[in-house]
Parts: sequence; structure tokens; C-alpha cells
Amino acid sequence: MKKTKTQIFTKMLLGISIPVVLTFIVSGVIISNRVGESMKAQAAKTLDATSLAAANQVDSFLSYYLAEMKSAAASQQAEEFLASSKGNMKLTDSEYYPGMKTTLDKIQATDKDNILASWIADIDLSQATMSDGYTTEPGWDILTRPWFRATQTDQPILTEPYVDTNTGQIVITAACAVYESGTGKPLGVVGIDIQLSQLSTIMSSYKTEASGSLILTTDSGLIVYHKNPDMIQKNISEIDISQNVKEAFASQTAGSFDYTMDKVEYSTLSMV
Repeated sequence: MKKTKTQIFTKMLLGISIPVVLTFIVSGVIISNRVGESMKAQAAKTLDATSLAAANQVDSFLSYYLAEMKSAAASQQAEEFLASSKGNMKLTDSEYYPGMKTTLDKIQATDKDNILASWIADIDLSQATMSDGYTTEPGWDILTRPWFRATQTDQPILTEPYVDTNTGQIVITAACAVYESGTGKPLGVVGIDIQLSQLSTIMSSYKTEASGSLILTTDSGLIVYHKNPDMIQKNISEIDISQNVKEAFASQTAGSFDYTMDKVEYSTLSMV
């Protein structure tokens, strides 16, 4: 079954470790092969439902920040602030800076537990100013920032997770381009840096069997959540999981699979 719903984090792997030989032990009782097949089918249904519920909650969590950035980028204030930049001036010298700084502070204050900082970057000046008061020097390299690709679309975007150099936490950036009215010229980008500890809380709230596991990754396969912290920030292609899962991931094929992980054969794994 091909995927029909695009998730922000599109791959949710949720596996209950039932040995492929179909011997399933519960409270010391050995389940027969015939009953094992029934248990396997039921496990697949349970996994599909749990995977989808978790994916939807992750979607809701991140969609809030994307909507905030789209609204901020569409504001007259952001456009006026960026359009006022000239020559080699600093962003903080703009007559519109005090109002813009207040807005950045308010955005960050809406969710202090998860938003590390809000900011706005100017393309012409190659500068960014942040809610914490820090402003980059003129000539700051804006073009190679992962969030700069927001200028290629009229929709907000999410970056791949990365380690924040100041806090050591894994974060992502939600960003949206600010365009000049009438011309459609990109003036800059507004964004927020979001720590991902809340995602771990969300994912860990979904319970599986004692031998179950849950993996949350980005579109590119970067692992964002795993019960083993050492796996976070690795790519799904790098871990010891069977090729059929890697191929299904690459082709964005949803469904349930028998699989091998860490050289042990299991069933079942659900991917949505």
C-alpha cells in the first residue's frame, strides 16, 4: 500500500518483537503456530493504529509552529522591517526594529518550553536578529543556512534536526520567507528554533509490548526518536535493520513487515 498521507515526519516505525518462528510466550504460556498467526495479524492491526496515532500527534505538534511562521511572514511589520534595510546598516538601526523585536519576544514567549529563539534574517544585508537580542554582523553567511530554502516556496518549511551549539540539544528550525508585496521578491526569512525534547515525550507516551520499539525519522531517514539514545541522529540506512525495511522506507511504502534488527528476526513492524 502506497502512502496517501504526507506527514511532517513521514516515517513511523513501530515494531513488536514476535519471533518469526511464531512461538509467542505470554506469562509462561507457549502459543501454537496457528494461534501465533492470529496474534501476528492482531499485532499488525494494533501497530498500524498506534503508529498512525503517534504520527498524527507529531504532525499536530509541528504544524502549530509552521502556522505561526506563516502568519509572521505574512505580516506587514515583517515586510516593512526588511524593506527598510539599506546599504551597510545594521538591522538594529532600522526604525522598525523596536516593534519587530517586541514581536520576536512575543513569539518566543508563546512556548518558552520548546522555542529556544525566534528570529528574522535579511537577505540584502546578510544579517539576522534574534529574540535573545543577538544580531549577527553584516556579511553573515545566510545563503548556505538550511532554512534559506524557505525562499524557494511560499509555504513554511522545517529543517533537518541538528545539534544546537549553545545548548547541546537537538533542535529543528521552522521558517517561512517574507516576500515584497507586488514584486514577489524574497526579502528575508522569519524562523523559530524548536527543541525536540517534547517529541520524545510524545513518542514515549505510546506503549508497546515489553519487546516493542518505536522509531521516528525525518524524510531523509535521520532518526529523531529511538528508545536507545545512541541511535538518535543516525540514519536508518546505517542501523542494523533488514534491507526490506530500508527499501520500503526509501520507496515510501507503508505496511507491515517481518524484519531483522540487530541480527534477530522479528515480526511485526508497521510503517506509516
